[in-house]
Amino acid sequence: MKRTNDTLTFLAPVSPIPGTTSVSVTLNGQQYTKQPAVSDLPKEMTFDFYSPPYTSYFYPSRGPNNGGTPQRHQGYGYKLERPHLQDRFWARLIDGNKNVLPGTDQEIPPERLNIDEWTWSIPPVNTTGDFLMQVSLNRQDWHDVLNPETGRGYSFYASPHITGIHPKFGAVKATKDQIIEVTGTGFSCTNGVDDCQDLMCRFGDTPDTYIFVKATFKSNSEI
Repeated sequence: MKRTNDTLTFLAPVSPIPGTTSVSVTLNGQQYTKQPAVSDLPKEMTFDFYSPPYTSYFYPSRGPNNGGTPQRHQGYGYKLERPHLQDRFWARLIDGNKNVLPGTDQEIPPERLNIDEWTWSIPPVNTTGDFLMQVSLNRQDWHDVLNPETGRGYSFYASPHITGIHPKFGAVKATKDQIIEVTGTGFSCTNGVDDCQDLMCRFGDTPDTYIFVKATFKSNSEI
């Protein structure tokens, strides 16, 4: 415990159950500061214990390091929904040394937050590799988020770049499927075939004209 004339700093005790409790202090070990009516929580000096949020599903689990990847999380406990509190929620990414990746510590906007789901856009970073995602309801206590199926966090890869397409034209109604080879850089599946399951090619300039085609990984420079 740290004490000054006007502040006390100490670690919250362990609570067997979540809930709201009043906080009082004593200078002699017997007489504690008097609290207002317990039923009037807005006037109370209170502390809220909560069960750690858990994640049962999130997607996707990898994306380019230039950011902007929409990601959705499902689980429970992302909000407390207690009338005397304003729910807030933060997310971040850390490396193997527990260092926060610059620019990834972000508060999730209220319109993207529900008690059982939240979404955000992955921030850009200047590195690649596997990183651990963490979330917090108070920006002090952070909880790890891992994919329940793989036990992994989030992976950044270098943004791919297309340098060539062959052939560049074909019939509208071909008798057989037209095989198109796309060459470039950064076509990586860093953790094996599983990371290539979502490999797609998109044709079209606007959402109303998009055509999506399943692609096959051939090498880091060709699909």
